Amino acid sequence: MVGPAAKRDAVSYAETQFELSERRACRLLSLSRTGKRHKRKRVDDPLLIERIKELATRRSRWGYRQLHRLATREGLQMNQKKFRRIYREQKLSIKLRKKSRLRTQVRVPMPPPKTVNERWSMDFVSDQLGPSGRRFRVLTVIDEFTRENVALFADFSIPGLRVTRVLDEIRETPKDNCHR
Repeated sequence: MVGPAAKRDAVSYAETQFELSERRACRLLSLSRTGKRHKRKRVDDPLLIERIKELATRRSRWGYRQLHRLATREGLQMNQKKFRRIYREQKLSIKLRKKSRLRTQVRVPMPPPKTVNERWSMDFVSDQLGPSGRRFRVLTVIDEFTRENVALFADFSIPGLRVTRVLDEIRETPKDNCHR
């Protein structure tokens, strides 16, 4: 999308380079003749701009809305749109803070277990029943030293409380059933 200022420049270029009349050049570039002749009336007060800069440097983490409120309380008469335009033109926008990332640490591999029941691994496996298509899950707990299955628990839904209950039951089983 081309703005009115760019269209005005294009009409002036067409008038001089192609010796078109103002009326024809405006019609070709879809700009009204009054729009071509329009002169901007905007005059920004340099003292006002300096005051906005002072407020922005003094309150560096404030945005234009808070600064506009402060300027209004001080007696500066200006609507918020004009304040925001000046704020942007002077490049006073708040710089976004970068998120601090945790430094990645070198991963050290875990030493292999040396005895039975020193470390267990657990995972969920899921499948579905043939005729009904209903899904079920299986909690598997494996001893990493012997690679033996310590427990299997299957159900249609295994919430966290159920997992802790199963793990507590495994821990409390007699030594002859479990390799303790």
